Amino acid sequence: AGRRILMTAGRKDPICPAHLTSRLESYLRGAGADVDVAWHDGGHEIRTTEIEAARDFLSRYRDGS
Repeated sequence: AGRRILMTAGRKDPICPAHLTSRLESYLRGAGADVDVAWHDGGHEIRTTEIEAARDFLSRYRDGS
């Protein structure tokens, strides 16, 4: 497995549209990364669900595994 990456994104993001986030996800996976994507229905703001996704992501790997 490659690098572990968490991406959080809004489906209505005017700055980084969803199709570009999906392209980046595909690119990173193609490069061997282990990518998690946490989508929300908003735009380019930070949502509580993204903070929760980051917490969960970090807690899975905090022991170095």
